[in-house]
Amino acid sequence: MPSRQVNVQFETKIDQLPIFSNVALVNTISDDVIIGFGFVDPVDLARFSHDEVPTVEAKTIVRIAMSKDNAKRLLGALGDALAKMEEVSDAAEPK
Repeated sequence: MPSRQVNVQFETKIDQLPIFSNVALVNTISDDVIIGFGFVDPVDLARFSHDEVPTVEAKTIVRIAMSKDNAKRLLGALGDALAKMEEVSDAAEPK
């Protein structure tokens, strides 16, 4: 069945503020993609020298499973959003 475009809007609730993640891990199983978002405290990383390759444990914030097709849509949307951010950033730089 061919896919069709649907406009989706998320309801905005004051108690659902964005959560910051500074690490992500992507795994696949069958036809699904699982993305884990986590947080590693930069203070923990500061304990190591730049020559070390430390193993640190991230606090898992959320793990999201999605179909391959939805993961492709997410990839496209992220690419578009980053391209727009770079355009704005480039335009703001003094010449």
